[in-house]
Amino acid sequence: AALGLSSRETFAEVWDEYVGPLFGRVMDRAEPTYIDDWMLPLARFGFVEECYFTFCYSAIRDESGLVGGVLVTVVETTDRMLSARRVAALRELATVGATVDSAAIICKLASEALRNAAADTPFTLVYLLDESGHELKLAGVSGVEAGGPVAPLVAELPDASASRWPLTAAI
Repeated sequence: AALGLSSRETFAEVWDEYVGPLFGRVMDRAEPTYIDDWMLPLARFGFVEECYFTFCYSAIRDESGLVGGVLVTVVETTDRMLSARRVAALRELATVGATVDSAAIICKLASEALRNAAADTPFTLVYLLDESGHELKLAGVSGVEAGGPVAPLVAELPDASASRWPLTAAI
């Protein structure tokens, strides 16, 4: 849908701060611009999301030799960038248990690995079920405070109504 439209219109929400100044450099100084995998926060589908693009702006000279326009080539790379970031997080997570045989340590290391992936996992809670099978103990956390209202240190399974999380159903 953007083919043939003005860049000012296509990237309206990021024109003033991001795209417009680059466009201006091409128009004013014939300075070409290339940016690989540039993150632009765009409002699409009713919310602001991180979107990635590879841009190339080149001057188009008119018959007098002055810059008469800008050739804009843009490729969206959002899927590739997000996939690469998520695969890296999964790779880090997969290596956590390779040399450790303690569930408590694995939970702690997994939470630390997911802390590094905060863009995709804003918070994580990892609980271990005790020997009795009725109590869960917080074994790993990232993105929220351990022991706070969202991340209780201990959760009792029989009292599922008091829990923010459907732990009984998950087990």
